[in-house]
Amino acid sequence: MEDRSTAPATLADLDALEARLTVVSQERLAPVLTLTAEEIQRHIRDGYARKINEAYRGLSGALRVKAFGTRP
Repeated sequence: MEDRSTAPATLADLDALEARLTVVSQERLAPVLTLTAEEIQRHIRDGYARKINEAYRGLSGALRVKAFGTRP
């Protein structure tokens, strides 16, 4: 029995791998490829808003601890 982990890949093996990767890539990209420009902009805005809110909460919590010695 041949050890497939060290055996050189055949052209058929590589073709099968390429086909599988193509299918997986298309499945994962399909939802992204159907987004409209407005949806993409909304996702970007939501992402920035979430990061700003997280940073604000972290900063306000740190200031509260420094000022009052308590956690929010």
